[in-house]
Amino acid sequence: KNLFPVKGKTVADIGAGGGIWTRFWLNEGAKVMALDLGRPILEGNKMWNPGAEFIQGDAATVNLRKNFDIIFSKDLIEHIPDDKAFLRNMASHLKEEGHLVITTQNSFSLNYLIEGGCYFLLGKKWRGWDPTHLRFYNFWSLRRKLDETGFTPIKFWSTYHFPYLFLSRALLRREVEWEGFQLAELLRLNDKAPFSLTGWCIGVIAKKRN
Repeated sequence: KNLFPVKGKTVADIGAGGGIWTRFWLNEGAKVMALDLGRPILEGNKMWNPGAEFIQGDAATVNLRKNFDIIFSKDLIEHIPDDKAFLRNMASHLKEEGHLVITTQNSFSLNYLIEGGCYFLLGKKWRGWDPTHLRFYNFWSLRRKLDETGFTPIKFWSTYHFPYLFLSRALLRREVEWEGFQLAELLRLNDKAPFSLTGWCIGVIAKKRN
């Protein structure tokens, strides 16, 4: 939000789901197109955010019919079988000075080490917090994928550094939340190394190479 201006810009909300982020971008003054594969959830988004434009399709192959200043995709890339095709398709819909913003789960995190390790010891395969996830990413693999598909990363950040949700469920059988567990975010350190690379949710802002 603070890295580039949003008001009046065109934003593609890819994998928009029920529309929380569609609403965010609209409230920031952007002109928004929301894409999702599922028709029912897209219809729900449309009811909540009538000011946006909507299109149903596969993010790896869809033709959005225009280019955008910002392409935003939260927690989608780990669901897509061909992630390189997805990134190349996003590059083809991004303006020359535009920004790609994506987030995903991070294998270089304490939560992955602890929660994933517990599943491993139990002989179970772990896909993160959603069993439909196909893979994990981290700073190095994201940077490599972006480089291979024509992007240059310009900023990383991450959140959820201490796995309090998993630990409280495992030890107390209930979720315990406390502001201190989110100290990196409260102190605004989550976009500064090493905190920018070590949270469970990792995000990157990238530009298309000329």
